[in-house]
Amino acid sequence: MNDKLIYLIESGPALQAVKDHISERKRVQSEVRALAECYGVEQGSICRSTGVLLGVQFKPRHAHPDFCKPKKGISYPKKGTEAETAFKQQKGYESASETISELFCVPLWLNWTHPDGSSGGCCVAFPLTECGFLYLSESGPYAMWIPDVPGAIARMEAEGKRVEQTFNPDLPGCRQLMREEWDFMVAQHQLDKKRRELELSHVE
Repeated sequence: MNDKLIYLIESGPALQAVKDHISERKRVQSEVRALAECYGVEQGSICRSTGVLLGVQFKPRHAHPDFCKPKKGISYPKKGTEAETAFKQQKGYESASETISELFCVPLWLNWTHPDGSSGGCCVAFPLTECGFLYLSESGPYAMWIPDVPGAIARMEAEGKRVEQTFNPDLPGCRQLMREEWDFMVAQHQLDKKRRELELSHVE
């Protein structure tokens, strides 16, 4: 989480967005499991940003005729087959990075100019993972991260560059956390879970 800002989601559009994202992830995961079972596979390659099934791994001598020979262990549907149609019909969930950046107008690319006449632009974080949701269970607590845009702008300005974009890191319905605060919440959640498991084992 270096160079990222972490927020606890408490209310408003962000709360609805993370709940919708979790619901969509569950839908896609269920559909992926059904698709994998249809072709007799237990493992495969999943798209990191949308969750859809890209390719599959067959056990020895259990390959399906609709799939090509494996490349680096992964088999993909052959063109014109029912498997190709089924894979193309998958509808993944929206990228969390896109959802968050659009919801809060988080700039993921910064354009700059310099008094010497030069200009350019750069990504503020690694593509597809610039923003994301964090949650300890389906019912929360919920959090999210975004790139440290103010920090990136400050570094560019320290180099004498003028950045075109501006960004207010105060996000409605969200409270900024230190990384250590989120780590503490995770540790507390895991401790509470372990305690509940021990209590159940004593009852049994």
